[in-house]
Amino acid sequence: MHIIFFGPGRTGSTLVYNILKDLGFSIVKQHQLLSHTKPDKTHKFISCIRDLRDVLASRARIYKIKYSDKTIHSIITQMKRIGLDDLIKFVEQKKPILVLKYELFWNNYDYIFDELERFLDITIDKNKREMIKNKRNVDAMKKIASNFKSFKQYDIHTNIHGDHISQNNGAPGSWIKNIPVEYHDLVSKELKYPLELFEYLP
Repeated sequence: MHIIFFGPGRTGSTLVYNILKDLGFSIVKQHQLLSHTKPDKTHKFISCIRDLRDVLASRARIYKIKYSDKTIHSIITQMKRIGLDDLIKFVEQKKPILVLKYELFWNNYDYIFDELERFLDITIDKNKREMIKNKRNVDAMKKIASNFKSFKQYDIHTNIHGDHISQNNGAPGSWIKNIPVEYHDLVSKELKYPLELFEYLP
């Protein structure tokens, strides 16, 4: 079984990627679903999604971008180009894929384990779960990130970057405080379709 793991960054994808490696899977991680990817029956597709307003705020944080109409449009364009548009098309076409929701696995790794068991038809026993939780918890990831001065630097084994995790540990809904209130309507409007598609808007 080969896993192709793709989709937008800043969605918890690095955590899930490392968990899949810990489980011993052969995995290709890429943000874009590259044209040279030729899936066959042995391929399983997995992705992550997160409230895209949180994704935008996270990208602004790590790249130290000041908010304006122009920079917001630029960040959204990058998000769409680097994985989001590919994931949207995949879901629209109803292709078989496991999309893990960030808000459901933040502080709840068992959600990831349960969904992987269902989608991949595997069993992850209690001891394995506990081992991975201890190895991949936030403190462990922060310790790796602390070895690097900026997001431009990263650990080649885990793909964890410097400044990878925010001070609030990536808490869901942080965009409300992190994005200036005068831009809330603009961001929600520009991201309306994917927010609805992935059930972040009523």
